[in-house]
Amino acid sequence: MMIHFFTKGDETIPSSRQRAHLLATELQKFQVDTIIHTPPIAVISQTPWPKKLELIRKISKGLFQVKKGDILFLQRAIYNKYFFALVVLHHLIFKNKMIFDFDDAIYLHSPFKTKLLTKMADIVIVGSHELQQWAVQYNKHTYLIPTCTYFTNFPQKKYAPEKQGAFILGWTGNAPAHRENLMLLVPVMQELARRGVPIRFVLIGAQGDKAITDAFTSISGIETEIIDWVDPEKIQERIQTFDVGLMPLTDTPWNRGKCALKVVEYMACGVPAIASPVGENAYVIKNGVNGFLPTTTQDWVSVIEKINANYQTLQTMGTQARTTIEASYVYGVQLVHILDLIGK
Repeated sequence: MMIHFFTKGDETIPSSRQRAHLLATELQKFQVDTIIHTPPIAVISQTPWPKKLELIRKISKGLFQVKKGDILFLQRAIYNKYFFALVVLHHLIFKNKMIFDFDDAIYLHSPFKTKLLTKMADIVIVGSHELQQWAVQYNKHTYLIPTCTYFTNFPQKKYAPEKQGAFILGWTGNAPAHRENLMLLVPVMQELARRGVPIRFVLIGAQGDKAITDAFTSISGIETEIIDWVDPEKIQERIQTFDVGLMPLTDTPWNRGKCALKVVEYMACGVPAIASPVGENAYVIKNGVNGFLPTTTQDWVSVIEKINANYQTLQTMGTQARTTIEASYVYGVQLVHILDLIGK
């Protein structure tokens, strides 16, 4: 048996990296044969004609390498209409076992394709409770497998007994895609500056977005470090320079379906998270134990002031955070469920 992965993106795309590329590598440790087919589906749609034709030909060749008894694993692979048509036709003809995996509310922008693949799949794997609630309407064989991390392979952050210098608040991700979410932090930073709280804000993943850069560097009284991009293999080292990690989210249908990967990666490094109680965040964080779930601007300010004044509690909270991740959000735990689903 071979598992054939067809993915939204390559290893630089977080969802594809965590839910396909790294998963395929971990499955191989259990003597499960896997292959990642290229090009990524989103790349096909982004490529102009006539080059697009060659990519369609290449991905089609990969699709027809699937043999009887193999498994098709579609990781959010809805981003090209030609591939979508081919995979539907292939499944109707050859009846291979098909797994459809998604970790965002993609049914909001692609309702037909998402619903059809959900209905056709033998197994649907989703990354959050909100997505599970939607998918189970169309396929009773829907399972929640949270987005996992390998960061617990690295040493846990060790906090100094007392704070030295500014209190470091950090954020990582694709900032342009989170502009609205990040703007929730602007009034928080402004109020902290007004109160004289010594803050250093580190934003990783700005990708040259001027609006985001200007919004934070213009706040007087806050030290700001804007980093365009960090190698995913090195990001855990940067997270461990944070005192806390941040994940602000506006309360929208899209964000309610989001996984908590940022929070999971912060906590895996032994860094408590401060996050909006939206989507999966509220399932991962126990407020006041391994992180915080503020809602209003005033709540965010109060929480940051509190932990800045009680810096010595961060080591205990960081240990609790890492324990939470080790229990439920690492490949070693979730692979047991995946192996059972694929019949291995």
